[in-house]
Amino acid sequence: MIYETVEELLGNTPLFKAGRLFKENNVYLKLEYFNPTGSIKDRPAFEMVKNMMKTGEIKKGQTLIVPTSGNAGLGVALACKLYNLNCICVIIDEVSKDKKNLLQAYGAIVVQCDSSYLSESEGGYIWIAKELQKHIKGSILLDQFKNENNVQAHYKYTGKEIYKDLNGKIDYFFAAIGSGGTISGTAKYLKEKDQNIKVIAVDPKGGIYHSYFYNRPLLYKDHSISSISDSFVPEILKKEYIDEVFTVEDVHSYQMCHDVCSIEGLLIGHSAGFILSGIKKYIEKNNLKDKNIVTVVPDSGERYLDTVYNFNYLSKSLVNITMNNNINTDVEDFCLKYSCYNVHLLNDSSREAIVMKE
Repeated sequence: MIYETVEELLGNTPLFKAGRLFKENNVYLKLEYFNPTGSIKDRPAFEMVKNMMKTGEIKKGQTLIVPTSGNAGLGVALACKLYNLNCICVIIDEVSKDKKNLLQAYGAIVVQCDSSYLSESEGGYIWIAKELQKHIKGSILLDQFKNENNVQAHYKYTGKEIYKDLNGKIDYFFAAIGSGGTISGTAKYLKEKDQNIKVIAVDPKGGIYHSYFYNRPLLYKDHSISSISDSFVPEILKKEYIDEVFTVEDVHSYQMCHDVCSIEGLLIGHSAGFILSGIKKYIEKNNLKDKNIVTVVPDSGERYLDTVYNFNYLSKSLVNITMNNNINTDVEDFCLKYSCYNVHLLNDSSREAIVMKE
């Protein structure tokens, strides 16, 4: 099939059955990194920008300011290029180097903030974005946490695609909450089709959504994946379509990313590893068998080569590294023998597996 515009490349992403990793249940992964900029955020980005243009909220030549953990900013930056708009992305310093480079490649001006400040508090990246909007004449703030078109993108497309591809045979839909758009829009569509589909939100320990869902005091603690759980509850989150919030340690996402790569051959992003680690533990806790379970893979692991897939980073920060001595000892000996030709073994390549610290 021949496509003539980037917009035509949005959506209709493939659904992959992870049958090697999950043997007793049918676990399906919707590979959202097949979208134009490589993430699920392209869907709401285009939906939000198009509707702002349509309603006259923003016109050609104006500037959009986007507080983002990276992926939403990429989608908005691409949409701005196509619709002749300017784009400024406000990010935290924890955003990966790869995402920062991509944002600039798509033409966005990038403002980096200190992640030690809570997002909406003074000094936080959302607060800074609002202050920047006051400073840049004629600029418009695009707040994905409050924009209903974020939800609509997934209601109109993501949920519909999942339901169609599985012929409606779905027992569980799992997702992180993040901005609230993916889980709310997808869950709304699926629930309208079949109320028996269970929607499970996966939240890291330290996140506030578990407490929010069960009407407990909100206490935010820092965790390693900033994009999946923030220090506030998004306005667009549709709590009524979520059946349960299941908490897991986000550190297990690293192991899952590597398991998916080695077992299924997919290089998935950090948040997908987190969701899948939640699915695995939920299956174990509830002794699920022969269920049809579906989730989204928001982006590719190529954006986390300096963190999730960097063994030096992991060994220093989160994990112990074990050596494949049967193979790598021979390789190390070989490189030592030919070191006079400046042959050496890369540090990362000598690691076979990662084992979580107790």
